[in-house]
Amino acid sequence: IGLVQGFCRSPQPALLDYGCSYGHLMDIAAAKGFSCSGAELVERLRQKLQPRYSVYKALDEVGQRHFDAITAIDSLYYSPDPVADAAHMSCLLKEDGVLVIRIANRGPLLHWMLRLHGTFSNAQMGDQLFVFNDRAMRLLAKRTGLVVRKVVVRERKQLCDSWLHLLAYGLLPMICRLTSLKWTPGLTYVLQKGPAKPAQRRAQALPRIMANSKPLAHSPPPGAGLPTR
Repeated sequence: IGLVQGFCRSPQPALLDYGCSYGHLMDIAAAKGFSCSGAELVERLRQKLQPRYSVYKALDEVGQRHFDAITAIDSLYYSPDPVADAAHMSCLLKEDGVLVIRIANRGPLLHWMLRLHGTFSNAQMGDQLFVFNDRAMRLLAKRTGLVVRKVVVRERKQLCDSWLHLLAYGLLPMICRLTSLKWTPGLTYVLQKGPAKPAQRRAQALPRIMANSKPLAHSPPPGAGLPTR
């Protein structure tokens, strides 16, 4: 939520949590002054949350609402079509809105498994449908007209549980901050809408031009100016 707050200028920003589950993030955001809504596929979870929040089954049900912030925390890779959903979330953002996507970064692990063993099984991916890495996220942003504003590699975890936690949440983030490597267990992307392309700008300007145009004082008769035989 701290990442989102730095980009929101409205006194009561509107937030949509994609894959909101039990609503923990919405509860935190609501306590900080956000007006929260969610999108959740599981009906039991929607029913539990609906007394407190507007919760949609899918992004298509959101309608014409627009949001200052949309969050997708460990949820985008469960979508059968993450590119389409990311593009839809981009359309639901206000012009200066922010989209925050957190992924489980299994790419480096799978890379080394392929190097050492030559294969890996779907069981090692957990129940997610897609595996994202930094390159995939940047391609996703490019395809959906989004711009990566920030990538967060460090996460708040206890470092004293084991040497593995110390490596994953202590040492690796330090290496990533000093290099261009993205080896941490999780990556959080802060994205915003990119500048409109020339064709998009023309399409957006046309209604304004037509609205401001005035009818001709004298319209020439049909066929005027055409050569005659």
